[in-house]
Amino acid sequence: MTDLAHGAAVADAAVLREVAQGLSRAQKELPPKFFYDERGSRLFEQITRLPEYYLTRTERALLERWMPGWIEALAPRALVELGAGSAEKTRLVLDAIAAASSSAVYVPVDVSAEFLDQTADRIRAAYPSMDVLPLVADITGAFALPTGLPHPVLHAFLGSTIGNFAPG
Repeated sequence: MTDLAHGAAVADAAVLREVAQGLSRAQKELPPKFFYDERGSRLFEQITRLPEYYLTRTERALLERWMPGWIEALAPRALVELGAGSAEKTRLVLDAIAAASSSAVYVPVDVSAEFLDQTADRIRAAYPSMDVLPLVADITGAFALPTGLPHPVLHAFLGSTIGNFAPG
């Protein structure tokens, strides 16, 4: 068995174990990360555009109002975004960083490789001078960031991603 095939088999076994654990509980549950494959991520993006989904509008308004001043004060050279998704709201942060720095790095972190690749391609096209380093990772556990990121580094956790975590 190749290393790649062995890695996939181990990952599949881990997924099956997590699903079995969640469905074996008295109150059935699945970790939200399983909802965010490419199709699930696109569906969530559509939901955020509904009039009833006020969180995205409110967050966007706050970012538009405050982000330029925050970026000026913090002067980040790198942005690490946990649960990046489509990075639509992130563009407000990236606009401010790009305006303040000629060389910046963006590290979108997400669980869906396909969706993340598409997001990274769109960001590279919109910000050609920015180094985009997509990272596929489950943000509910430990993962390693790319080494050598320029400092200071701003970490962002935008949207309702935090609502996917259980208290405690």
